[in-house]
Amino acid sequence: GRLRRANPRLAATRVLPASTFKIPNALIALETGVAPDADFTLPWDSTKAPRQPWWPQTWLAPTQTLRSAIRISNVPYFQEIARRVGRRRMQTYLHRFGYGNQRITGPIDRFWLDNALLISADEQVAFLRRLHTGKLGVKPRSTAILEDILTLERTPEYVLRGKTGTGTTASDRPIGWLVGYVERPDWAVTYFALQMQGDGVPATPERVALTKRLLAALGVLPVVEGETR
Repeated sequence: GRLRRANPRLAATRVLPASTFKIPNALIALETGVAPDADFTLPWDSTKAPRQPWWPQTWLAPTQTLRSAIRISNVPYFQEIARRVGRRRMQTYLHRFGYGNQRITGPIDRFWLDNALLISADEQVAFLRRLHTGKLGVKPRSTAILEDILTLERTPEYVLRGKTGTGTTASDRPIGWLVGYVERPDWAVTYFALQMQGDGVPATPERVALTKRLLAALGVLPVVEGETR
């Protein structure tokens, strides 16, 4: 029941979720049947999503599954998911989830990237807690599938689940996210939302490593050998 913040003002400020929105997007897809399971496959449609110079090589595979698209944070896959869910159902679920400002103005396949939908770090944590504790009003099966594909690391001591996100705020400021939670058999679940802004936002691997160091400093994760709390 304890809440810890670094920079409470920033933690309460709403910004775009970027690819952390893949968490509710995937959950809505599972609930509506748009994606029946983690192995739901979609082809890359280059007419709808022409290749961009900044795309990683992993996005160029001819097909992706829900599981692989979460893992590599494939934007075109989830844009197609959003188009298939549709505006009416998307709005209904975001309202039910109480997700940020719940605004989906603009194109249905870009609102979480273009600063229409906004959410704070505080709200990210509250959403993840409702997700894990079964308070979102969704089927347990949908939650179980989602939690499985969000797994970043599994050890005998803990399970780390999460999703990164990278984007640019309305004021043209780079932003990086990592949101998720840690489950331990001997400890209450710990939910977290790392948000960083400005030039030099670390890439995904460094953001994950930083989050693990912060969680270790709080005693949630084991201290990495050679480091101190």
